Amino acid sequence: QFTRDTTCWIYGGVTLNPMYWPARRQETLLTSAIYKFHPEFTNADFQIWYGDPDQEHGAATLEGGDVMPIGNGVVLIGMGERSSHQAIGQLARNLFQNKA
Repeated sequence: QFTRDTTCWIYGGVTLNPMYWPARRQETLLTSAIYKFHPEFTNADFQIWYGDPDQEHGAATLEGGDVMPIGNGVVLIGMGERSSHQAIGQLARNLFQNKA
């Protein structure tokens, strides 16, 4: 599969993406475990901008291939079948609230 889909690194933080296809949702759980427990990440200084693989996100889905940080605090996010307006809105709110 595409490893970039489960997370997005955006300006000092990461998203843990709720995937569109149920068969892929466990991928985010595994990636989240790496960020929580691997020695390279446990003491690292980064934010989790969006997503928690232990929670149900309903219609909010996001895949990393649709996210493009382009610089100067600007992030382009494509909306479609696998990245919903619900997730995009929630991520945008979190980024703005944290001045990311």
